[in-house]
Amino acid sequence: MSAIPYHELQRARREIRLIVLEDAPKLAKLRSATPPPLKCTIIHSSLDDFTSQTTPSSMWQGLRQRPHLKYFALSYVWGDPDPTCELGINGVQAKITKSLSDALHSIRDHTDFRVIWADAVCINQNDNIEKSWQVQQMTSTYKYADRVIAWLGPASPDSDLAMATLQSVHRQIRKMSFSKARRYEVPSVWAHRQMQQSLDKFFSKRIKEFAAIAELWIRPYWTRIWIIQEIAVSRKTIFLCGSSQAEDVEVALLAISEFASLKVYKKTDESKAMTMGDIYLINRQPEFLVVTKMAEQLEHHNLYQLLFYAHGGSHDYQAFNPRDYVYGLLGLATDQQSLGIVADYDKSPQLIYKDVVRRVVKSGYTDILALAVSEKNIPDLPSWVPDFSNLGHVFFCTYNTAQIEKAEDPLVPYFPVTEETDGLAIRGSTVGIITKLAPEPDFNEGDGSLASLLQWLVAIEMELLLNLVEEREHFWINPLPIVLGTPRSVQDRGRLARSLFANMDPSTGITISDPRHAEMYYLIVRSFTNNPAGLESRLNNAERLGDADAIATGMYLSGVMQHALKGCRVYRLDTGHIGLASPGCQVGDKVVEFPGGSFPFVIRKNENDVAYLPKPENIDDSSIPNFAIQTSKLVGMAFLDWMRYWKLSGKVTEEPFILR
Repeated sequence: MSAIPYHELQRARREIRLIVLEDAPKLAKLRSATPPPLKCTIIHSSLDDFTSQTTPSSMWQGLRQRPHLKYFALSYVWGDPDPTCELGINGVQAKITKSLSDALHSIRDHTDFRVIWADAVCINQNDNIEKSWQVQQMTSTYKYADRVIAWLGPASPDSDLAMATLQSVHRQIRKMSFSKARRYEVPSVWAHRQMQQSLDKFFSKRIKEFAAIAELWIRPYWTRIWIIQEIAVSRKTIFLCGSSQAEDVEVALLAISEFASLKVYKKTDESKAMTMGDIYLINRQPEFLVVTKMAEQLEHHNLYQLLFYAHGGSHDYQAFNPRDYVYGLLGLATDQQSLGIVADYDKSPQLIYKDVVRRVVKSGYTDILALAVSEKNIPDLPSWVPDFSNLGHVFFCTYNTAQIEKAEDPLVPYFPVTEETDGLAIRGSTVGIITKLAPEPDFNEGDGSLASLLQWLVAIEMELLLNLVEEREHFWINPLPIVLGTPRSVQDRGRLARSLFANMDPSTGITISDPRHAEMYYLIVRSFTNNPAGLESRLNNAERLGDADAIATGMYLSGVMQHALKGCRVYRLDTGHIGLASPGCQVGDKVVEFPGGSFPFVIRKNENDVAYLPKPENIDDSSIPNFAIQTSKLVGMAFLDWMRYWKLSGKVTEEPFILR
């Protein structure tokens, strides 16, 4: 079996390869149960042949007049990387993966599309130089395609039903006036009462259709990191599953995704669908895909936001090459040029990840350091560098990044940096030192009793609030009035209540509009300290009885338990303030705030590790030596109640930190 016969592409002309599929012989299709072998030729073309300075309508008219200038870009999952199937290319038999073979067979046998761009064949995967610059222009490759073909995989028993349902929902949405202005101007689809009522009515009589779509949602296609870019920039998308097609249904995907989360999947014996938790995780994938498409049209996202949304939330995107966890999003970033990041497959993932984080921090967004908190599978990464290939359990990366103010360059300008440098020299301010940690929870996931949770809350109050009044002189500002003799007052409990919940719902990322709500929910929970069965009964019957306070309390309690089960710890600082930190924090750790961040971080000194900061360039006095700074390890993130008042207290003093 021969290798794919490649001829060199001309980079200056922005050339790409295209494969031209041959039609299957009609007699062979009729006489054989197995599909005829795939045959194609490879041609070269310049992306400039598919661009136009004219209006989109004129461009489409020109393409119709010149059909040879149409090609179709394939979006698919590589699957098993071993090439086991044959493809005839220019008369030479080559090997391709089964996933690509299935996709090409379906395209040839069930569509009229013949000129195809597919990365595994159209890019020489053994040439890192070619692969790097081809990836750099990947956004254009999908943008200028006549259509993007999203190959969801072979048919399954319910896939035809799912695809037909998607098309039906799409037609239903198109009938509504609010969706006719622009194809993707529908950020309020899920909030629109008409849409909710319509989908509720539609699916109430179609349980099997609902279950079929749920099965479609868990296909590997939705977890591939590259599909975000491929779908976001496409002119039109046709989803192909087996022989079934659904065209231009991204808005239907979004509507059904959001409908599923609103309805919370009331399981029935007929549906036999997945658990609510499983469906919650999977229905985020299509939703994020379409929201990104809408944002791309508005030029709304930078690399920092894309990395957070794709890797730090409830999404679980995957890539075969660890470099692609960054490169798969780079083409969508509005700040790609200003950051100066280009795809380079000769670089190691370690160097790529370090360079990306340092450049994003330099651009003014220090919250990207939060992604470094998760467990790392790639070796030799410094504490401040995330493993973008393994971000499954990041502690509250759930907030509105649009509200974060970009800071001026937070890096220490005179710290020498090379590609191999493991240190990050950054300006910051010390908030306080952790002096006490709340007891660890002794309940497990799936524990049906709330008694241990309530006992844990009492233990936290005793540990963290007992001496709070005695340490009031440490406060940065005058605290709220505290009644002497009642250290566990409502005010103290309010601080604890907000900290346990981190003022946000970890399942949705929605910040509580009024912090006093957390206090109310916490007090409801604590009122059942001696009657856990009563609390369980009230929560279980809340929806049936229309008990709004109990419903909200249940959501609050769910958030508290999620943080606790992840290993987050409630802490108290030497200032007397209370907060919540990600797993791994210890007494003696320092809570610091970096410019451009929405929350503080927890760092720990590295014993016997000192780095030297050179004197600033504007100081040429040779008698002034370089000064030594003990390096620190980034341990995690922290929530701190009244953080905004600390920033206004006038006691914020910046100093350099070196993270390793």
